[in-house]
Order: sequence, then structure tokens, then C-alpha cells
Amino acid sequence: MKKITTVIISALFMMSLLAGCGAGAGGNSNGGNSTSGGSAGAQDGSSSRAAALAINDIKSDPFAFTGVLNITGVNAGFYQPDAKVFFIVDTEELLACKNLQCGAFQLPAIYTGEGPLPELADELTITGSWGEYEIDGESVPIFEVEKIDIQRNIMHLLA
Repeated sequence: MKKITTVIISALFMMSLLAGCGAGAGGNSNGGNSTSGGSAGAQDGSSSRAAALAINDIKSDPFAFTGVLNITGVNAGFYQPDAKVFFIVDTEELLACKNLQCGAFQLPAIYTGEGPLPELADELTITGSWGEYEIDGESVPIFEVEKIDIQRNIMHLLA
């Protein structure tokens, strides 16, 4: 089942890229003052005071991480049909390749909280858990974000 859902997530990524997830992606700026609470989720769903997980920490088996998680990364673009859906890539990987579309793994996320959405190239920590998203009549896994903490925008570092 995990392999099937991973394939579905990959298909969602591809559809977003074909739809131009990064093209014209705007979003609202909050000057990096969003709030985030909680702590990094542990693999068994319990919380700990450890640092948040990076995207590359979970990419090999994202569904092994359950419960409420804190995940860090960079917003690489939006899913054009739904502005609340965005894609997070690993910060270190992005800084190494300097291209928003180079992330080997893009985490699909939907913001279910209140407040502004992150802007393109915002480095952030998202807090949430796995949920379901309907696309073309099919339910696919997506990371449901309850809180966003924006650290900075790194677009100037990608040039």
C-alpha cells in the first residue's frame, strides 16, 4: 500500500509541475512572523523537543512518520487549481542546486490553518500530519499543515 500511495504522490507532483506550480506563484507575505507551536514529531507519533525534520529526513518513507510532525524546507511552488496546496523541498538540497524545481522529493502540503500562505522560496517549518486530498475524483495522501513558521525568503540565494 505504501508503494501505491508513493506513486500517487509522485503523480500529484508531476501534475503540479505540468500545471506550472511555480509559475506566477504569489502568496501573501507576513514578514516572516507566522507562529508555530509544538515540537518535532518522532517516528512513533510522539513528540519530542528535538529539532524539526528536514524533507530529506522523511523522503525515503514519508508514511513511516505519523502523528503531528514539524518539517522544515522551502516552498518550491503552488498547485494552480488550489492555492492552498504547495510543495516543500529540502533546504540544503535547494541551496546546493539553486533551482526551485531541482528537489528530488517534493512534499505536497495543504494549509488548513488560518493566516497567510507562504510565498515562493520561503524557508519554513510546517506543523501538521498526513491526510487525504481529492484530485480528479481520487483521494491522495497530502501533508495537512495546521501551522506555518516562516524563517526567511531565500530567493536571493538562488541567483
